[in-house]
Amino acid sequence: PRRCAMTLRARLSLGYALVFLLALGVMGTALYAIIERTLLDEIDTELRVRGMQVERAIITRGDTNLNTDRLTDDIFVLSPQTASQELNSPGIHIRIVDVEGRPLAQSSDIAGQVPIDVEAVERAADGRWAFRTPSVGGTDVRVLYRPLRVGESVPAVIQLSESLAPAEKTLKELRGLLIAGGVVALVAGLFGGWLLTRQALHPVEQLTERVARIAATGQFTQRVPEPSSSDEIGRLATTFNDLLDRIHLMLDRQRALVADTSHELRNPLMVVRGNVELLAHDLPETERREASSEAIEEVDRMTRLIQDLLFLADADADTAIVHDDVSLQEIV
Repeated sequence: PRRCAMTLRARLSLGYALVFLLALGVMGTALYAIIERTLLDEIDTELRVRGMQVERAIITRGDTNLNTDRLTDDIFVLSPQTASQELNSPGIHIRIVDVEGRPLAQSSDIAGQVPIDVEAVERAADGRWAFRTPSVGGTDVRVLYRPLRVGESVPAVIQLSESLAPAEKTLKELRGLLIAGGVVALVAGLFGGWLLTRQALHPVEQLTERVARIAATGQFTQRVPEPSSSDEIGRLATTFNDLLDRIHLMLDRQRALVADTSHELRNPLMVVRGNVELLAHDLPETERREASSEAIEEVDRMTRLIQDLLFLADADADTAIVHDDVSLQEIV
């Protein structure tokens, strides 16, 4: 069965749309990654700043005794969150734990719901910072563990957390926008590719129709119009006209060869026919020899002519004539 082949215009349109969609996908992915990284960096920066404020407030108080009530007062001023607030609301939740991970104070009940990462607490107790992203109630939370330095020691660790729900909502809307934009871009790419290929292939279609008309009618004296530009279409039209010139020349030579051959074969045949008719009559021996000899000569002449025609027919093949150096002296 014959398969239905996709047209060149359809292939070009589809290829243009796919390339356009691929480029848009790469740009969209890069944009999404940049925005995601930017949002996370902003949250990390907010956590760092709030952590320094908490530490500054405790140091400013000048009390090295980490009293739970005073710590609660300090962090409540900086994070006045209430227990009725949910994790998907914006805001930073603060909790202070000792180096063993035991809670000392927290800004709200929400802060108490954030799990304590023992490895991160140990890292902060050694004077280093640690970021974690656990899930609390199905919502991702960005958590910073930083040391609480009082003098030269680190008696406690500050745990600061902020919900990623607003950022995830923004990223979800961005994903939807990128998907919708991709669909629109695909449709626009298909339509734009179809218009571009239609405009680009229109001269080719005209050229094809003109050549097909010439081939169907056999009027090889006609020529295809050549555009003024010297682009690919112009060179194709010039090539077609050169090909038509060669075909016209070959047809003229063929007609001339047929005419000359017919003329060259007609005379010997007439002579042979006349001599054969003479041989059918009761002629003297001498006249019969002359008629027979003349007929044989004409037959030899036609044989040579036919051999020459066969040689000309074979001359189109690459191996018909062998080109090589020869000794002219031996030929002479």
